[in-house]
Amino acid sequence: MNPDIYISPLTNDLDIVRGRLRLTQNDGEEVRQKVSITLNTFRGEWIFNINYGIPWLSNENNSLQLLDKTSKTILDYEIKRAIVNTTGVRSLYSYGSIYDPMSREVAVDLKVEIDTDNIITIDGIQASLGGL
Repeated sequence: MNPDIYISPLTNDLDIVRGRLRLTQNDGEEVRQKVSITLNTFRGEWIFNINYGIPWLSNENNSLQLLDKTSKTILDYEIKRAIVNTTGVRSLYSYGSIYDPMSREVAVDLKVEIDTDNIITIDGIQASLGGL
């Protein structure tokens, strides 16, 4: 994989170190970042690939809506499907999620095998939908 601009998981913003944009340091960082971006992208919102992301809410490009309309089983299925379709992920080893309907947040912990044959653990990825 090629290095990507690193987005801090703490701030969800670009990480600037000594005035320079930080790049991802390894394949694990890059895959973690791609999974996080996928989980925080609403299916149908990215015009270049309307099938990318999670169908959190219905829109003109996506008729499926997970929030407030479906069971946790279907929610987990869609999240897992998006994870295994993320570039760099070869397979999903373990998965756990917590959905809080009051705050409309999903927290995901997972273990995946990446394309370099390494297994990485990604804990605490959050998709926050509270403002919707």
